[in-house]
Amino acid sequence: DPLGASWYRSDWLGVYYEGSYPWVFSIDSEWFFTMSREESNLWLYQEELGWYWTNPDAYPYLYSDKESGWLYFGGRDGDFELYYSFLSDSWFSVEN
Repeated sequence: DPLGASWYRSDWLGVYYEGSYPWVFSIDSEWFFTMSREESNLWLYQEELGWYWTNPDAYPYLYSDKESGWLYFGGRDGDFELYYSFLSDSWFSVEN
C-alpha cells in the first residue's frame, strides 16, 4: 500500500522505501537489492547473505542461493538479524 514519497507498506515486508530502486530500504531489514518490484516472486541481495528468494506465501522462509537451501528469518535483536539455516541446523546472526 502506498504511503507517499516512494514509501510503501506490505503485510509481509513491512514498511519500505523504493525511491532508490533497485536498492530498497526496509525498516526491518535495512538495505537490500532486488531484481523485481513484483512482491509475488522476489530475488533479493544482501552482502552477508548473498542472493535469496522469497514471496508472501514462503516468508519468513527464504531460499538461499549461497547455501542452496532454506533459511528462516527469526527477526531482529538490536543491530542483528537472526536466521536459522536448515542445512547446518543452526542459528546465525548478521549485523546490520
